[in-house]
Amino acid sequence: MSEKGKVKEKADIRMVTKRRRGGKGHGKASGAGTVINAIATYKGSAFGIDLWTHAEAELGNDFRGIKGEIEIKGEDAKAKLNTKLIERCVELVLRKFDLPLRGYVKTKSEIPVGSGLKSSSAAANAAVVATLDAIGEEANALDAKNGTVRIRCHL
Repeated sequence: MSEKGKVKEKADIRMVTKRRRGGKGHGKASGAGTVINAIATYKGSAFGIDLWTHAEAELGNDFRGIKGEIEIKGEDAKAKLNTKLIERCVELVLRKFDLPLRGYVKTKSEIPVGSGLKSSSAAANAAVVATLDAIGEEANALDAKNGTVRIRCHL
C-alpha cells in the first residue's frame, strides 16, 4: 500500500471513531460447560448453555475513567462483585483504537458466579462486544473471544 493510502486509511478510522466517541453499545455472551474427564487425554470439549450475560457500555467525556457494575440474577444486590475484569476489557478495547479511557460498563447475568459455567468469560466477552458496538466497530464471535483471551492474559 502506498504511503498516501496508509494516511487515508488512518484518517477514515479516526473519522469513524470521533463520530462515535459518545456512543452506547450492547453485547451478549453465553455461558458454557466443559467435559472435565477429557483432561487426561489432552482432548476436551466445551458446549454452550442457554444462560446469558448481557453488557451495556456507554462512552463519553462526561465519565472519569472506566467504571463497571455487575448484576447477577438471583444474587444479593448488595454483594460487591469485582468489576476489574470488565473494566479492563473496556480499557484495552479503547486503547486498541486510541480512544479516551472514559466510560461505564454494566453486565447483567443469568449465570451463577463460581459455578464453573464460565461466568467470567461470558462477562468479559459481552463487555468487549458492547464496547466495540459503542465505538461503531464490529467483531465476530471468534474475534471477540480471541480479544478476551489476550485481555485476560494482561490482567
